[in-house]
Amino acid sequence: SLPDGLDLLKLPGGSYVVGKYVGPYSGLGDAWNRFMGQDMPDNNFIAGEGLCFERYMNMPGQVPESELVTEIWVPLQG
Repeated sequence: SLPDGLDLLKLPGGSYVVGKYVGPYSGLGDAWNRFMGQDMPDNNFIAGEGLCFERYMNMPGQVPESELVTEIWVPLQG
């Protein structure tokens, strides 16, 4: 049994395309829009079923906001 406030999720395997955004978290919305609306179509990637997520490679307070690195993960079709 998990403590209150924690959930266990199983992510499906498969191929993901991963984008990298460098900058403040306030710019993540625009980064997602560019990734999904431009980068993926320009490279013939089609999003598949499953969860999209962000992976934070460093944390506020460790580096200046302009150097925060976030990966954007999107499952691919097929």
